[in-house]
Amino acid sequence: MRIPSPQDRLDRRRVSRIPLLNRASRIGAALALCWMLCSCSALAGSKGGIERAGEWLSADTVALVACQDADRARERWKETAMGKAWSDVAVDYWRSQQLEPVVNQLLERIGAPGTVELLGLVSGDAIVALEVPEQADGSSAPVVAYAFLDFGEKNGVQARSLVSSSALGHRGTKKGKNGEPDVELHGPAGGTVPVLFSAWADDTWIVSSSEEGLTGLLRRRAGGKTASLALKKSDRWRRAAAQARSETDAFAFVDVGRIYRTANRHFQGILETRGLYDIQDNTQALVQLLGLESVEFVALTTEMRGPGFYSRSLVESAEGAKGLLHALREGPPLQTPRWVTKDLSGFSVARAMTPLELKKAIVQFADIATPQGGETVDALEQSFEAKTGVNLDAMLSRVGTERAMLAGASAGLPDIVMLFESSAPSDLVADIVRCLAAAGWRSTKGSMAGMPYETVSSPQAPLNLFVAPVEGFAMLGTSNRWLSGFAQRREERRAQGAKVDPKFPAGPNSLLPLLDEPFGRPPRGTTVVGRSYSNPGPSLAQMNMFIPLAVPMIDLQLARSGLPSIPSWVVSALPPIPPFATNIFPTVSRAAMRDTLVVSEKYSAFDPVLSPFSAAALVIGAKFYLEKGDRSRD
Repeated sequence: MRIPSPQDRLDRRRVSRIPLLNRASRIGAALALCWMLCSCSALAGSKGGIERAGEWLSADTVALVACQDADRARERWKETAMGKAWSDVAVDYWRSQQLEPVVNQLLERIGAPGTVELLGLVSGDAIVALEVPEQADGSSAPVVAYAFLDFGEKNGVQARSLVSSSALGHRGTKKGKNGEPDVELHGPAGGTVPVLFSAWADDTWIVSSSEEGLTGLLRRRAGGKTASLALKKSDRWRRAAAQARSETDAFAFVDVGRIYRTANRHFQGILETRGLYDIQDNTQALVQLLGLESVEFVALTTEMRGPGFYSRSLVESAEGAKGLLHALREGPPLQTPRWVTKDLSGFSVARAMTPLELKKAIVQFADIATPQGGETVDALEQSFEAKTGVNLDAMLSRVGTERAMLAGASAGLPDIVMLFESSAPSDLVADIVRCLAAAGWRSTKGSMAGMPYETVSSPQAPLNLFVAPVEGFAMLGTSNRWLSGFAQRREERRAQGAKVDPKFPAGPNSLLPLLDEPFGRPPRGTTVVGRSYSNPGPSLAQMNMFIPLAVPMIDLQLARSGLPSIPSWVVSALPPIPPFATNIFPTVSRAAMRDTLVVSEKYSAFDPVLSPFSAAALVIGAKFYLEKGDRSRD
C-alpha cells in the first residue's frame, strides 16, 4: 500500500511542496514516536483518552493507542517491580549514558528534535492513531496519522513555547476560519513548506500528517452533523471499547477486517495487473489457512496492578470463522493444570487444532501452492513409514487437542516433559518409541508404582528420554522424576478420595490457584483453553553470569573465522541485569474462548513496552542506524 507524501497531496492543489523525510525515515519517526508515547505516558485512572479518541477520530480509523493521565501513571509506575528496577543506580546510569542519548540522536536524525522533552511535559492523555479513508472508486487510500498530547494547565504554556520554537521545526501559522483553531505548520529547518499540521484545542496539541484530516477532526470535535462520522458510531469500536474498564491504563484497537480488505484490494490489484495469478491464489489460500480473513478486530488493554502489569487482549472473528485461528467451541476442561505444582519453573498448556487436522490443512495449502505439492507430501509420508514402520496419519489421529509442557529447575541438562492428550496413549507411546528407534535410539522397559514406561537412550548423546502413558496422556520427558511425581500425586488423590477440595486437586502444593489469582473467574460463557506459568528470575541470573563469558568466546570464534569481533557499542547497549532479576516475579497467563471470541490475559512484572530487552533492542537498532548513516555520508 502506497502512502502518498505531503507533496502528492498538495500537488493536487497546485502548490509546490518539499517533503521533510523520506519514506523509511517517516516510518522510523512514527515507530519512535509510538514507542516514546507508550513508554513515557502509560496511564492511569479514567477512560478519558478512550472516550475522546472515539469522539474526535473518524470511523475510518484502523488503529490507535490511547494512554491516559500520564502524571498519575508515572507515580504508579514507580511502585511496580520494573519501576523499582529502572530506578536502581546501575540501571539509571545505563539509561543516562546509553538509552537517552541514542534516542535523542535518533530523533534529531529523523527531523524531530525536542520530542523527548515535549513528551516529558504530557500530563493527561496521549493518543496515536492511523486512518484509512474509504475511496468511492475502490482505489488505495492515503494513510493519515494523528497524535494527541494533553499537557494540562500546568504544562500547556511551556509546551506551546517548545512547539513554536523548536520541536519538529515550526514553520508558521494559518489562521483558523469560522472560529476554528489556528493550524500550525511544521517542516525542516531551512525548508519552505510543512509536512505536518497541528492545532491546539485548549491544552491538547493535535498533530496530523494531513491538513484535510486535521480540519475534519476539529469539526467533529465541534459537534453538529460531522459528529455522525466519528469513530464512536462504529459498531466494532463500541464492542472493542467496552473492554476498557475504568482501571485501564492503556488501550489499543486494530480494525483487522478493514485493514485486510484494504490491503487485499490493493495487492490483488497489483498482482492482477502484472499477471501474477499464482501468487494471488497462493496468498489467498494461506490467508484462508490461517483464518485471518475472518478476524474483525483486536483490542488490547494494560493496567498497573501494584508491582505488576495486567494485560488483556480480545480477538473477535466473524461468524463461520475457519482456519488455524478458529476458536475451539467444544472440549472438556484442561486436565494437566491439576497436576502442576509450585516447584515448577515453567508450565504451558493449550487446547488447539489436532495435529491430523493441521496436517490436512498444510497438505491442502501445498496442493494449491505448487503443482506437485500433494505428491511431495505423499512421498515424504511413504518414506517416513518405510523408515519407522509407523503410519503418520494413524499416529497423528491418536493425538488430541490438549498439549502441555512442564519445566523444572535444573542446573544441568534440560528437565522438561511434554504431555499429549490421546485416545490411545499406550499406542501413541509405542509409535514414539518406534520413531526414536529408527533414529538409532535404544529402549528398555520399566515400571514405577504400577505405571509402565520405557527409557530411550541415544549412543551419540548423554541423554535419556522417558516415555509413558499417564492418565489419558502420552508423556515424553527428560527425567524420571516426572513419572514419580505423577505416581505420587495419583496415590494421594486415591487416598483422599472424596475429601479432595476441587480448588486444590493436587493438594496444598498445587500451582492451579496461583494460575487464576490475578484474573478471577473466566469471562462469562468462555472455556479456558490455555494457561502458562514461567519464573524468569533464574534465567535472568544465569544470563547475568553467562554474558561476560559469552562475549570473549564469541569473539574468539569470529576471529578464527576471519570475521570482525563484536563491536564495543553492542556490549555497552546491554543494560545491567541484576536489578531486574532482583525485582522479578513469575508470569502467568490464561486464554479463554467463546464461539468466535478469544480473550487472553497476562500478569507479569515486565512492563509491556519498557523491558530491559526492548530497551537493549532499541539502543542496538538505533546505534546501527546512526552508524550506517554516518558511513553512507562518508
